[in-house]
Amino acid sequence: MTVCSLNKEDIDYHYRRMSFRYHALGGINDETPRQVYLNSLPSELQGELQRLIELSGRNLRDITLGEIHMFTHTALEKLCATQRVFSKMIREGRKYDKHCKFPPKYHLKCSFNEHCNCKANRPYRKESRAQKSKGSSNPRKYKYYRKKARRSWNKSNKCY
Repeated sequence: MTVCSLNKEDIDYHYRRMSFRYHALGGINDETPRQVYLNSLPSELQGELQRLIELSGRNLRDITLGEIHMFTHTALEKLCATQRVFSKMIREGRKYDKHCKFPPKYHLKCSFNEHCNCKANRPYRKESRAQKSKGSSNPRKYKYYRKKARRSWNKSNKCY
């Protein structure tokens, strides 16, 4: 008999049913029914329950079923509080995006950063006169008095 829901009412109902069986079996001095009760709770709560029991500094033999039930409520509250914090961060996280990013001068080099805009260095190859004369049939062969494109890096894609 396990409980799959994280509702407090369902956990309370499960506790009432398990405590009836616990006392019918005479599990006051036995550790096994307590372990069965722990294993019958949802897996999301079991890890936190183990941490709470360890933090209390007591063994599973020394803890009553009612105390385990109280630890269950504490673990459920902690789980809900954590979920509220993360959902709030997701909802309101967009307003911090601008402020939490590093400036571009602190970005990693291209080998570590996949989204870097640095191009690999290629050797410059000069064309011979024969290749120049063959290739272009454009009437505007020579472009005199034109500004050359600036080859400086923008701040957004600068890599160090």
